Amino acid sequence: MLDRACAVRDEDRGNYVLRINHYSEDMAKELCLEESFILV
Repeated sequence: MLDRACAVRDEDRGNYVLRINHYSEDMAKELCLEESFILV
């Protein structure tokens, strides 16, 4: 939700937040964290 709010106000910042979100999800999956923890 935060990523969408940022994207509305500032496209560059919104894209940055989206990238960080994807990187974080990928790292959590590589660490074999539970899906319920990743999607919080």
